[in-house]
Amino acid sequence: MILRIKWPGDREEALEYMVGLITGDGVIEKYRVEVYDKSEAFLRLVKTVVLEKYLHDTISSIRIDYRKRVNGYRLRVYGREFVNKIKDYYEPPLSINFIRGFFDAEGSIWYNPNLIAEITNKNLKLLEKIKQVLQQHGINSKIHQDRSTYKVRMTTMRRFMEIIGLRHPRHIAKITCSLNSYEKAFLRKQI
Repeated sequence: MILRIKWPGDREEALEYMVGLITGDGVIEKYRVEVYDKSEAFLRLVKTVVLEKYLHDTISSIRIDYRKRVNGYRLRVYGREFVNKIKDYYEPPLSINFIRGFFDAEGSIWYNPNLIAEITNKNLKLLEKIKQVLQQHGINSKIHQDRSTYKVRMTTMRRFMEIIGLRHPRHIAKITCSLNSYEKAFLRKQI
């Protein structure tokens, strides 16, 4: 399986990606947007590869702060025009770029005994819409209930990697470790 790192390629894709990221783990306020994550490196990538590259003219300032109480980081993006553009993109139908952002916020990858990607959230209607978009792009998935949340589990990981790709260092590390473990197990069987 080939690792594919896919970032937005233009302004519209950047806005859709940011809406997905904010929906997953962020908040919109009157003049700023906040995104939360445990990885400072990931938030720095979002700042550089998405915000500064495609949306810099709508932003007045960007800050990344460490939040000691929750042992995580917060990306704060200030700018009235930026907030208005983000709000405008909350209404259109879901896109692959939205799902990329949402997966970066709410997704996980694990190995048992195959590679599996899933998105966990409490909003069943949103996950059903995501499942429909994934099916339109040839990515098979199933929805499972897990206590008070729901999970969309992708069952075609190769196709998921081709279409959605990865961006978050946590996901890249997990899939790299999983592939290395799989290759080692395969090699042991061959010897």
